[in-house]
Amino acid sequence: MVTVLGHCETLMALIARGYQTPEVVENLGLIKNRMKQIYSQVTPQYDDIEAEIVCLLLLQIHPQIVHDVSLNGVWSTLYMLNALDLTSQGVIHSYDKEPQTARVIEMFPNLKKRWIPMSLSLPTSDENIEFLFIDADHSQEFAHTYVDQLLTPLLNKVRQSHTKVMVVVHDIFHAWYEQQYQFNPEGQVLIDFLERNQLLYFSPRNYEHAAQLNQERIQAKIDTSPIHCYSTNPAVFFILE
Repeated sequence: MVTVLGHCETLMALIARGYQTPEVVENLGLIKNRMKQIYSQVTPQYDDIEAEIVCLLLLQIHPQIVHDVSLNGVWSTLYMLNALDLTSQGVIHSYDKEPQTARVIEMFPNLKKRWIPMSLSLPTSDENIEFLFIDADHSQEFAHTYVDQLLTPLLNKVRQSHTKVMVVVHDIFHAWYEQQYQFNPEGQVLIDFLERNQLLYFSPRNYEHAAQLNQERIQAKIDTSPIHCYSTNPAVFFILE
């Protein structure tokens, strides 16, 4: 398992460390510039801050394989491919059967070499998973599928082997209403899994988390000029441990 996760007490500590590392901040700027240049060529469906955090984590963790489930537009995948390209290591195993996915990746030959399409809809817990990204169809049924068939056995595996896995799931937190977060059907299934297993999670949509995040971004003098016009940032980040 990757060393940086093994030495990090909390996910927020790892995120803060990234913003405090000049090389990571510099590479974030390079990735953002690349994404601005290709914005008009694809369909953006991943917001700026959550994408920034994903790249910040990849630039520190250096996984050999990123398992990317249900790409849905490829925008988030292009962010991750650029992060891997800057570290000169790692590939993405893509679990997506949509034909347009391959067509979009073909547009970027310099990144295509790090993208490997897989025949399954989900990875299995038997694989050596270091970094898992899920952007699914957001149904309750599929959430039960990946929680029961992937996250639960993977959690059992890491607890037996004393390792850790970084996980990102998109489109979980969407609205704040009467002091409660509003989940889509998928979100409630995932949050129930996390709370049942006493796993902490981070989301830039959470007001407390966002306040900590903004402090780190200000101190790091992050370029905050928008790439994608939406600012929901509903992803959830957590470590299976």
